Amino acid sequence: MENIETLPFLTARRQNQWYHYTFIVPVIILAPFLFVFRFVMLLVILITSTLFLLPSIIATSLGQGRSLRSYTKFIINGTCFAFQFTFGNFSYIKNKPKQLANIIVANHVSVWDPIALIPWLGASFVAKKEVESAPYFGMCARLIETVFVDRTKTGNDFVDQVVNRYGVGLTAQNFEKSEYESVNTTRNQQTSEQQNEFCERCEIVPQNPMVIFPEGTTNNQEALMKFKTGAFRFNLDIQCICFKYKSFFDLSSSTNPIIYLLKAFTNPFSICEIQCLQLLKYSDYKNRRQYADAARDVIHQGLNIPESEYGVDDFLFFTKGKDSNCRFKEQNAWMKTLPEWKKMCKKYRIDPYKYWQMNKYKEEIIKEQGEN
Repeated sequence: MENIETLPFLTARRQNQWYHYTFIVPVIILAPFLFVFRFVMLLVILITSTLFLLPSIIATSLGQGRSLRSYTKFIINGTCFAFQFTFGNFSYIKNKPKQLANIIVANHVSVWDPIALIPWLGASFVAKKEVESAPYFGMCARLIETVFVDRTKTGNDFVDQVVNRYGVGLTAQNFEKSEYESVNTTRNQQTSEQQNEFCERCEIVPQNPMVIFPEGTTNNQEALMKFKTGAFRFNLDIQCICFKYKSFFDLSSSTNPIIYLLKAFTNPFSICEIQCLQLLKYSDYKNRRQYADAARDVIHQGLNIPESEYGVDDFLFFTKGKDSNCRFKEQNAWMKTLPEWKKMCKKYRIDPYKYWQMNKYKEEIIKEQGEN
């Protein structure tokens, strides 16, 4: 499927299936009961799992979290299954390899992705720094050894955390020169005894595979966004996987969190297929951009959806007005951001998914904006 210009960060628009028309009346009638049931069950799950996780929380605060690793994993897995059962979300995995790579990359559809994946792969994740302070979910993320990345800062924090977790060597061509020198200087300052002790510790305590969503944000399953290259800086092989959802209500990314929550609490069912795809060898690629593009091609073929040249910077500019030197701004800055753009689409009767049609009214819109 060839690349097309599309907006993967718009709320998805789906063609209704036969079951929408067949079951729409029962769903509307049952929606209030589903909402109440799920709200009560959510409270029960949160309270019960927190009580069961108290030993793990205390051990982690004392620096002994690994001693209860199996227990923590068992409780977290059970909690994920309870969440899925309560909200009618059911997941299964296809083509799971016997041996997983240390790094797993996947498309990112919704907040349900980690909940669906954790019981099957026992993985930890890379998440934005804000997740760490989130009530309950931040606690669970810390217990499964999530790597938190502050996207407002530049530097090698993410690189250092991965190096310290897996004890990996670094491939110079996958780094900017400053990054490579910074990390290797730190590693070279260690004595041989320290390095040997670290390697022994890595062998004794096997690490969870780490899941990274290289798009940097959720998408709407209409197109695969451009991958960031952070996951591809190391001399580590990468396992590609993809998420495919079938749901009565669309649960992919939404620009309105209230509507998303209403859908989640009243959605009759959601089925998530997790498909393990090709294992990529780092030694086959000259640099991290080529490595990232190869992974995107694999996932794009698994999903059978177009690839978009827009990435997370375009998403942040378009939906939140965060200024950046992104491709969408270069091409369509005159359209402004999401709220203004929707008004213009409505005024000129333009289909938001055919945003390029707005170019016919470009001069008129710019003149109108100047007058305002």
